[in-house]
Amino acid sequence: MADEMNSIPPRVGSLEMDVHTVKHRLSVLEETHRDLPHRMTKVEIAVERLPVIDKRLEQLEDQVTKGFNKVLGAVGGAGFILGLIEFGPKLLKILGGN
Repeated sequence: MADEMNSIPPRVGSLEMDVHTVKHRLSVLEETHRDLPHRMTKVEIAVERLPVIDKRLEQLEDQVTKGFNKVLGAVGGAGFILGLIEFGPKLLKILGGN
């Protein structure tokens, strides 16, 4: 019985240290996640906007593709015309036999 009485203060001291550690970890955890509700709200708003953003990106992709095709067609047409101007007379000479 005397041995049990002598072991109580060290056990209480150990218990107090453990409680202090748990309290510290809990306060750090609370501090880290204090803004979590606000941050989650921002994430929810962003996720709700994703379909709209996706649709806009598809429209932009279509516009870029159409613009690229127009530019490519214009450059090809200009190249064809310049080729006719440059090589047309030579080709007519060859085909005409002169």
